[in-house]
Amino acid sequence: MNDQGPSDPEWAWEYGAEPDWVVGDLPADGRAAAEEVARELVVLASLGQDPGDGVSVTNPQGLRVIAMGPLMVWYQVIDYRKRVYIQRVTWLG
Repeated sequence: MNDQGPSDPEWAWEYGAEPDWVVGDLPADGRAAAEEVARELVVLASLGQDPGDGVSVTNPQGLRVIAMGPLMVWYQVIDYRKRVYIQRVTWLG
């Protein structure tokens, strides 16, 4: 994560760590599916909606998870940065 860059007024997504760490071992179709989910999460976040599960008092970092078929994506939504951070991806395809 880079806090030094200029602020972007639009919602976007980023990997929470180096992409090779988050999705480096996924096949091309798994990585493409994860990035498609990330784009969809950005749209929902920009509308103030969140389909994920996991935000609670026992999860103060706000780590959420969404599972779709063979794909599981763990992510965080940081409203004041207008960012969805993809933290971990599991592909069972």
